[in-house]
Amino acid sequence: MIISFTICVTLQLISLKPELEPQLGYLYLPTVIIKGILFYIIFRNTVFGIESVNNLERLILGLPLLISLSLEVYLISKILKKKTAEIY
Repeated sequence: MIISFTICVTLQLISLKPELEPQLGYLYLPTVIIKGILFYIIFRNTVFGIESVNNLERLILGLPLLISLSLEVYLISKILKKKTAEIY
């Protein structure tokens, strides 16, 4: 959640620069990929390396990532819609 908050605040600050407003969506896309890769690297041994963990337990362990991603996408879409409304 800290990373999601950091991403949202950073994009909000970047949106204050008029020349970077059109690129906000493109700046956000790599963060989703990087966040997924970091999640896999950090939890590779604990979540993905244990054979005794069934798929339901893995899903439950990955649920915080999915929730924070959903919240992050919602907040970023609000930022993008606000900036689009200001342009038109």
